[in-house]
Amino acid sequence: MEQLIDTQTRQELSRLFRETLMRVVDITVYSTGDEDIHQFSRQFPMELAELSEKIQVKLLPARDDLTNPSMVIGKDLGYRFTFLGAPYGHEASTIVEVIRLVSQGRSSLSSRFQQALQRLDKEVTIQVFVTPSCPYCPQAALLATGVMLANPMKISVEVVEAQENPQLSMMYRVSSVPQQVINGVMESITVGVQKEQDFVEQVIRYGSNEPEKLLAEMKQKPSSDLPDTVQGEIELTTANFDEALAKYPRLVVDFWAEWCMPCKMMAPIFSDLAHEDTTTVYAKCNVDENPEIAERYGIVSIPTVGVFRSGQLTREIVGVKPKNQLASEIAKALA
Repeated sequence: MEQLIDTQTRQELSRLFRETLMRVVDITVYSTGDEDIHQFSRQFPMELAELSEKIQVKLLPARDDLTNPSMVIGKDLGYRFTFLGAPYGHEASTIVEVIRLVSQGRSSLSSRFQQALQRLDKEVTIQVFVTPSCPYCPQAALLATGVMLANPMKISVEVVEAQENPQLSMMYRVSSVPQQVINGVMESITVGVQKEQDFVEQVIRYGSNEPEKLLAEMKQKPSSDLPDTVQGEIELTTANFDEALAKYPRLVVDFWAEWCMPCKMMAPIFSDLAHEDTTTVYAKCNVDENPEIAERYGIVSIPTVGVFRSGQLTREIVGVKPKNQLASEIAKALA
């Protein structure tokens, strides 16, 4: 089989992995057969491994309990992500993003959602049914991955290529993708890309013995009190934005929305900088939930990173940027 990843894409992925991969990620491919589908499933991750020493691939014979072929990512790091089938089409991008997320080990979900998911007292398996031609399926798969990263001890994810798994697709009456199923319960099924809060609530309903209590606590409005010392990111809303401007002389804000795929791509890069730069406070502001703030600063494209010094907006950085470039632009704006 000819090379799957072209030269330009190889260069872009090599830079992406160099800037964003933090830990070694193991990928195990279970495949038996010589057909194109099996050759692709083995060759694609091997080509990714050629681009970074932080990607390690093992090729093993097919397992009776998994689709032939299948791919398991991050098991050595304690994660349970499985792709059932071959990641053709749009799902190739899902594999790339899952590698990044697992390597970084941090969920991009808001802190209150992560805290709620960490209190789950049941095992949860999230199945996301996808097809190679579906442009929305990667977003659904990555949302489920973000949920898994919030509590990998309790939550596992299976991304199911619907056409290669007709029995599962028939069992769960898959007619449109993406479709999500939680713990195999028919009542849990959702179709289409879900909002972050709606999906987290659904996971809690079918992954907790006391869902109503946990949901009520999660929906409580967080205190507007802002910490004196910040590690990682904080959340800003209309209620505490002005307080943050007055409190933090060096403030960087990621303006984003749940439906925005580029925002999801930016999230781990922004999170990296938030954990590495101890001189500056990094914050997230959801423009859909806080339209007044977006209107005040004329935010019309997202993701937009706003750099504030002594309460004044000094620069807007629009679009997804490589980590080094984003850090450089932020530093110049704060100088």
